[in-house]
Amino acid sequence: MTLRLKECIGQALKKHPSEQKYRAYLEKYPDGEFKIFAVDELKKYDETTSSSTPYVNPNTAKSAIKSVLKTETITVNGVGFDMIAIKGGQFQMGSNPESERRSNEKQHDVTVTDFQMGKYEVTQKQWQAVMNDTPAHFKGDNLPVEQVSWDDTQVFISKLNQATAKTGHKFSLPTEAQWEYAARAGTNASFYPYDGGKGDCISTMYANFDSNHDYNDCGAKNQNAVGKTMAVDSYKPNKFGLYNITGNVWEWTCSVYVENYDGSEASCDSVNAPASLRVVRGGSWFVPPEWLRLASRGSYIHTARVDYIGFRLSRM
Repeated sequence: MTLRLKECIGQALKKHPSEQKYRAYLEKYPDGEFKIFAVDELKKYDETTSSSTPYVNPNTAKSAIKSVLKTETITVNGVGFDMIAIKGGQFQMGSNPESERRSNEKQHDVTVTDFQMGKYEVTQKQWQAVMNDTPAHFKGDNLPVEQVSWDDTQVFISKLNQATAKTGHKFSLPTEAQWEYAARAGTNASFYPYDGGKGDCISTMYANFDSNHDYNDCGAKNQNAVGKTMAVDSYKPNKFGLYNITGNVWEWTCSVYVENYDGSEASCDSVNAPASLRVVRGGSWFVPPEWLRLASRGSYIHTARVDYIGFRLSRM
């Protein structure tokens, strides 16, 4: 890098500060002269936008700073499960008045305790390591496993817990409240603001959904719909480091579906409970962008097996 270029970059970072510029700099120059300055400034943005642990994208700043996100990898039959520690807190679950808002999204305060969340949706390779089969329609080791029912996930989790019993921790599906808390990562916007904007729209640059439809004329519609699942590490993660938390596949939660929030969103449903509907969250490749709103709630019968529902693990 020439001296003149260094001066121009330094002036741009200091005179025209923005979160996007700092992240772009660290991505292009992870060992650059201004890495410490950029990292320190990013921490300020994180502290003002979220009360949770600050996040610096480990894919773009590995050489610049040790990520403050604590990730634990649990290995089963040679296959790793990456779990990210998420500090609990109180947040507003549900939605403010917004386009496509539904009556089952009443906004209310919820408190969640510390937990771990899967960095990625459970992959076919991980499912194979535990269950020794591959039920997915779209085949690929690093694609999310789908065509698994809520009941199927309970069998998987039971076997996974048996294999990892010595750790003293238990896997489960996340509660609906844990899922939304983790997906929001500090934002109250309609969509997660991957681009650093207001979060009033979503783009195929950041999520896998049916973009043949628009959302509130925001520009979500284009001809880039994939029409299938994508690798679980596709797209940009949210501030908590979670990939594909919206789009790709709907994600089962452990909570029973109740039309009007009554506290069930913060607890796990019993495997033997008579309720047939379980909550799914996040939208998928199969649905229009409105379903990728962070407050959107879906529900399916617990025996449903379709190629647009998968799951993500939680761990206490």
